[in-house]
Amino acid sequence: MSILLKGCNAAAFAISIFLMQASKNNQKEQSAAFDMVANPMGPAFAIWGLIFAWVLVFVAVQACSGVFDELLPALTPCFCASQLIQAIWIPIWNKANGEKADKGGDIWFWVASVVLLSTPLPHLKVCQVLADADPGTPYWVSYGMTINAAWVIMAAGLGVNMMAKVAGLKGAALSSVALCVLAGTVYLELNITGLIGNGLFGAYNSPTAFFSVATWALFWIFMNLKNIPAEDGAEESDHAKRILPLYGSTFIVFFKRLILLLILVCVGLEVMVCMRKE
Repeated sequence: MSILLKGCNAAAFAISIFLMQASKNNQKEQSAAFDMVANPMGPAFAIWGLIFAWVLVFVAVQACSGVFDELLPALTPCFCASQLIQAIWIPIWNKANGEKADKGGDIWFWVASVVLLSTPLPHLKVCQVLADADPGTPYWVSYGMTINAAWVIMAAGLGVNMMAKVAGLKGAALSSVALCVLAGTVYLELNITGLIGNGLFGAYNSPTAFFSVATWALFWIFMNLKNIPAEDGAEESDHAKRILPLYGSTFIVFFKRLILLLILVCVGLEVMVCMRKE
C-alpha cells in the first residue's frame, strides 16, 4: 500500500511541475492586464524555485525510505490534491482574456479565481498532517510543503484583489478590499501559527514558515510601490500608470507605509512563533 501512495505523491508532483512549466509563458502579460495595488515585483516569484526544490527532496525521501510511511495514508490525498490544484490554475489563468479585465472579465478569469481561492485548503490540510511528523529530519525534509502553503495563502489574497478590480470596483471600495485582504491574511496566519485562537483552523504545531513567507511577499509588494507616485518630475512606471487611476495617490502612499509596517510586524511575529516552537 505504501508503494502505491509513494507513487501517487511522485506522480502528482511530476504533473504539477510539468503543467506549471508548460503554462508560464505569458505570466508577465497577464499580471499587467490584471494589475492591482498588492502586486509584488517579479523577483518575489523566485520563491517557486525554492518550493519546487524542497518538495522534490520530500518526494525523493518518501519514495526511497520509510520515514513518512505512517503519515502517508493521511498525507497522500491532500498532498496530491494540493499539487494538482495549484498546477491546473496556471493553464486556466492563461486562458483569461486580459482585454476584458476592465469589462467584468471572462469565464476563464472567474474559474481561475475560484481555483486560486480553493488552493490553500489542501495545502493547509498537508500542514495539519505534517504537524505529527517527528522533529528533526522529517520536519525539515517536509518543510518545503509548509512554505508552499504559506505562499499560496498570499497568492489567494492577490486573487481577491484582482476579483475586486475586475468586478469594477474603484476608489474607496477597491481600497477597502485591499485593506480587508491584509487584515484577513494576518488574522488567518495568527490562527495557523497558534498565536491567537483555539485551533479555529486546526492544529498545526506552530509552523514557522508563514510569517517569513509573508515578509518576503510584503517586501516585494513594497518595492513595487516604493516610487509611486514618482518624484521630481520623473515618469511614472507602468505599474503606477495602471493602479493610480484605480486607487489614487493618497491611498497608495498610505498602503505602502502600511506594508512597510506589516513587514516589521511579521518579523516580530516570526520571532514569537520560533520561540514557541522551541
